[in-house]
Amino acid sequence: MEYNVWQSVVWLICGAMIMLCAISAILPKVLLTLMPTLLNSTLARYADIAIRVLFGLSLLMSADLASYPTVFTLLGWLSLIAALLLLLLSQQRLQGIIKQIADNLSLSAVRMVCVFGVALFAFLLINITEH
Repeated sequence: MEYNVWQSVVWLICGAMIMLCAISAILPKVLLTLMPTLLNSTLARYADIAIRVLFGLSLLMSADLASYPTVFTLLGWLSLIAALLLLLLSQQRLQGIIKQIADNLSLSAVRMVCVFGVALFAFLLINITEH
């Protein structure tokens, strides 16, 4: 298998996201408690955008080496579009959207989303290393 640096970035981000999603699935109240603080942090906002751009580019650049290149390409573009939207949305608008979502989600729904996150990132991790 031909290996490239983009796969390493995918591996690193997927590993970190699996850990974050697993912790959030176990402790959803901690996630909901930290969200307002993160939403008010300019550093967190731009770090989120930078990670999404890096992840999107990594998925696109390593898609041809993945077991499911179409999935990697689609998720890469979605990540880049999400980063662009986060950059274009005002802080108030973004806070309103997150608050509305958080107010309507139960703890069990948060857990389910986090478990789905673990499964999705594990899928990407497995399929970037097995080709």
